[in-house]
Amino acid sequence: MINIVGMRGPEAKNAVNSIEEMFPEATKSIREPKGKVGDYLDVEITFETVDPILGGTPSNGDMLKLRVDYATNKPSITPAQFKGWVRQNGRRVGWNANARSWIGYAPAVPVGDYELIEVEAPVTSQGRGVGKQKYEAFAPGTVLKTVWAIPLRGQGIEGVEDVERLFETGAVNPVRGLGANPYYYGGRVKLLEAKTK
Repeated sequence: MINIVGMRGPEAKNAVNSIEEMFPEATKSIREPKGKVGDYLDVEITFETVDPILGGTPSNGDMLKLRVDYATNKPSITPAQFKGWVRQNGRRVGWNANARSWIGYAPAVPVGDYELIEVEAPVTSQGRGVGKQKYEAFAPGTVLKTVWAIPLRGQGIEGVEDVERLFETGAVNPVRGLGANPYYYGGRVKLLEAKTK
């Protein structure tokens, strides 16, 4: 096989053309422009909270609340919270560092009965404790569902199996947990099912 790595532009182009001529039955070009993102797949994800998942939306009181999803009128985990979670944990499973920005996230809403709890966590400023913050949170054991549109080209994501691998990192020792203040409460979640929609 021809080694294209290290070849100059015209040599590499000729080598690629030669390879594509040798395998005319190939349906996909071996050349993809850098950074080209596409071939989106909708994946329906059902997961369960292991730790409390905290809301981060300011309210009229002194508590940070879960944001209400307007389509279902239920409390939800927001796309912004997913984006931070994917940014940190996606690296563990080989996703491109920018994959978080190319995924379309629907809010995650509870399935069936659910319990909201109130928790407190310390607030620090410049490394010192300055008080406590109250949060509204999903209780451990809450089942939630979301749909993600994931690109199968350009971000190191190959399919549903890669989404399953990502969630496996979130069940035991995530680099970042899900929800507001994830480092204090853990923010761990456990995948129940991921399937194409």
